[in-house]
Amino acid sequence: MKFEKIVSVIFMSAVICIFAGFFGLMFNIVNPNSLSLLPKKELKKIETVKPIPHETKKQGQIASERTLPAKKPENKNTAPVQQAQHPVAEVKEIKKSATPEVKPPAVEEKKVVTQEAAVVDDKKIDLEKAKKYFDSGKAVFVDARPEYVYIERHIKGAVSLSASRFNVQYDVIKDKLNKDDFYVIYCSSLTCHLSDMVAANLKERGFNNVKVFAAGWDEWNNAGYPIEGMKVKKGEVTGE
Repeated sequence: MKFEKIVSVIFMSAVICIFAGFFGLMFNIVNPNSLSLLPKKELKKIETVKPIPHETKKQGQIASERTLPAKKPENKNTAPVQQAQHPVAEVKEIKKSATPEVKPPAVEEKKVVTQEAAVVDDKKIDLEKAKKYFDSGKAVFVDARPEYVYIERHIKGAVSLSASRFNVQYDVIKDKLNKDDFYVIYCSSLTCHLSDMVAANLKERGFNNVKVFAAGWDEWNNAGYPIEGMKVKKGEVTGE
């Protein structure tokens, strides 16, 4: 049995080699870049002396220079004559260079202040006014910052209506909010616009007495005004 297997393996290997050689030969014949199977005879190189292109060009130029007659020296006074032939063009060029370019006057663009922008600016208050509203006890302070920030520290007595979860929080406390009351909205600082977003949401729901404390929490806290929260340490101002 082992002998028969060896014979069959040798036979199959021979068949594969024959087919591989046949297909390789056919591919070499069809391929335009095929390898030559027969040795080529060495061809004798016949060196032919060809004229160098740039040397022939130089020779032609030398020959043409010999045949052409010598040029007469140019008269140095021809320039004034040529200028005299076109006096009008010269005058126009002088006038053109003499007259400076007149640029149109710059028109200053006037910024149109829309009624909406004026209302927004009118609704913003500074620290002094915010403190007056706080001392009066008639204003409801609304914290527009995220809830977790409000829980840590906030203006004393403020309620949380974060801009990111306004709808959810509003539905919870809307029954406690009176549309006729006065509201002061604040967030972190002058660069924070969350208070503007909350103020706009309240106006859409019929709250007309809304002001935005632009400087917000940072300025209030730095001024030492009343605050409260989970992370308010002992010694910090609590308003008590």
